[in-house]
Amino acid sequence: MTRKRSKLSKTHGFQKGYVPWNKGKKIEFIKISKKNQFCRHSQSVFDRIVRQSSNGVLTIENVDGTPVEQVILRPMPQNLDVVDKYLQAANNYSDACPNKVYTPKHVESLFSSEIRNHRLYNSECDGDLKFDAENEKQWGCVWRERLKCQKCDFESKYYRLYDVVETNKRGQKSAKLNIQIQCGLITSPISNKNFRDILMISNMSPPSSSGMQRLQTKLQKRLRGKGIEIICPNHGGVCTANIAGDASIGNEAVYSSSCATEISDFLKISHITTDGDSKSYQGVKQVHGINVEALRDVRHLSATMKRAITRCTFSPDLFSGAKKANLKNRFALDIKARCVAELNQSFKVHQGELYKVKQHMPEVIKTIVMCYKGYCGSFCKVNSYVCAGLPSNHWIKNFIPNGSTCRMTCDDEVKVKKLYKNFT
Repeated sequence: MTRKRSKLSKTHGFQKGYVPWNKGKKIEFIKISKKNQFCRHSQSVFDRIVRQSSNGVLTIENVDGTPVEQVILRPMPQNLDVVDKYLQAANNYSDACPNKVYTPKHVESLFSSEIRNHRLYNSECDGDLKFDAENEKQWGCVWRERLKCQKCDFESKYYRLYDVVETNKRGQKSAKLNIQIQCGLITSPISNKNFRDILMISNMSPPSSSGMQRLQTKLQKRLRGKGIEIICPNHGGVCTANIAGDASIGNEAVYSSSCATEISDFLKISHITTDGDSKSYQGVKQVHGINVEALRDVRHLSATMKRAITRCTFSPDLFSGAKKANLKNRFALDIKARCVAELNQSFKVHQGELYKVKQHMPEVIKTIVMCYKGYCGSFCKVNSYVCAGLPSNHWIKNFIPNGSTCRMTCDDEVKVKKLYKNFT
């Protein structure tokens, strides 16, 4: 024994001559009172003996009116007998049995076999066999069903009412209908969600979306690379392909150049209207020369202008504060809103006369620059369509902080004016 262990045994172990306190004494254990026993009765007993007092407390009383010292718990679940089970199933049968897809031969086998088994089980019963709607099992769009008698407690085994895919692997076999549905969805624009909506509208219980997605992924993995080989129709003679097999399908410049070449013999293009970020103008320009003028689509132009301002490099002192990138993005949003408002209002004022709108736009551009520099007054009052330059009537900058101004240098003013000119 180690020194430490020996020391512990001397201080905490039994010592010679020690007499326990209960030696020769008869110990009486205290009986636990049955007061406040917890009791859970059945539903029928609970309804018969439990009373509710005026203050809402549930109590149980003896015959003489004295209270029983019990803590009443909620009643036990009601055990349904055979009659209650069938009555409950009959009430829910219409809701639990929507339209379903069964294979006729399996339904015939189910009823033929189980009618004989029912007679062997209870020859005196004359009840009809019905589908057990409460215990049916769905797997995708197919079902496993069993029958039960309406009078006796006969229940059949489960039958598969669908065809399966025979494989040499162990485990549950896949249903043919589920795979056939996914094969049809792969070759059509209908998604799993839309197919589930169609089933629900048809009062058919749809399969789960996660199960359909798993089956679709597994099926696509097996079908990958097993399609029909596509061959060019004129491969034996002159090939009709005009682009490479790995060429980009989004090259707008090549397509516009091809279209411009086809019409170049009898038509000369002078103006072309495209998106703000479209490359179609370059393709037309290559065929019809440098005199082609590009017009911008107004619906896409505001977003293009915002992106141009975001990408533009301004002086570091243009915005005050630490979060300059955030202020630059907000500045782009506010400029976009201001330009759209000025352009729309100018068309209203000049009643759609494009010549007058273009004539006034240079002064409007100078005014907008001065307004953002903090000189909102006489310039806006004379040349702006949406800002009167007054404290009670001026352009409200919703995106940038109130009262803030842009400290533009000469280079910043040139860049902003150039962006405005491209927009207008």
